[in-house]
Amino acid sequence: MAKTREFRTRRWLGWMGVLALAGVLNGCAVTPPAFQASVTTLAEPLPPIPSRGVYRFAEVPPAEAGQLEYRTVRDALRIGLSHVGLTLESETSGPANLIVGFDYRTTSFQSWAEAAVQPPFGMWPYYPYPYMGYYGPGWGFGMMAAPMYQTIPVEGWRYTLELSIRERRQPDREIYHVQAVHENLRENRYEVLPLLVEAALEGYPQVGNHTRTVRLPQPR
Repeated sequence: MAKTREFRTRRWLGWMGVLALAGVLNGCAVTPPAFQASVTTLAEPLPPIPSRGVYRFAEVPPAEAGQLEYRTVRDALRIGLSHVGLTLESETSGPANLIVGFDYRTTSFQSWAEAAVQPPFGMWPYYPYPYMGYYGPGWGFGMMAAPMYQTIPVEGWRYTLELSIRERRQPDREIYHVQAVHENLRENRYEVLPLLVEAALEGYPQVGNHTRTVRLPQPR
């Protein structure tokens, strides 16, 4: 009889553990981590951006225009600028009255992170625990097989995007400038650059000179 109760208790605890694990995994799947960028806007209390927002990209050397990074940012900007009411110059749009320029760079830096380490054999901490066995209650001893952690130096990556909008007839007059910066511990520029564009254009146009934190959901 006692053995049957013990079996039922273990089975109940097992099902509770499975349900708890499923809830944790489901929560992880539903809520991906946010992408975070520091966005600095440098704009005078606008002479507002012209209402007929037709732009062309600033000219760059052919070698740069053929780079994958450049094309990644340009394509993301084409989509993002259309969402805020600016139109890329074409045969049907009429001549551009704005010049859009951008710059991007990726730099590495040293950071610190917590890493799991395995202690030498026999160094795991032990702990006592009560149990209910076939012959009654008793005590056992278990080994705490959890990893230990230490802080180690790691390489981090800083991604910077700068966007500039100027009047075509007065190219020295910059009417809008924004910088977006993101840092992480992975070199994944082709995932980060489109998100930096989205962060830079969030709430466009921003007025005045200020820095804010923009959070975006990570793409799945």
